[in-house]
Amino acid sequence: MIDMKPDSHGVPVWLEINPQGQFLFMQALSGLDLVTPCVTYFEREALSAAHRAHA
Repeated sequence: MIDMKPDSHGVPVWLEINPQGQFLFMQALSGLDLVTPCVTYFEREALSAAHRAHA
């Protein structure tokens, strides 16, 4: 799991990466794909922030 937070301008700031995030046990117990939506969200936010920074 990637820990990030927005700075005062809303730009995501990287804090750390945890290979075994706090929610992964729920994926194993539920059988639901929790990783893909999380990665998609972070990817979308990172690309959006990069686009705003270069606009």
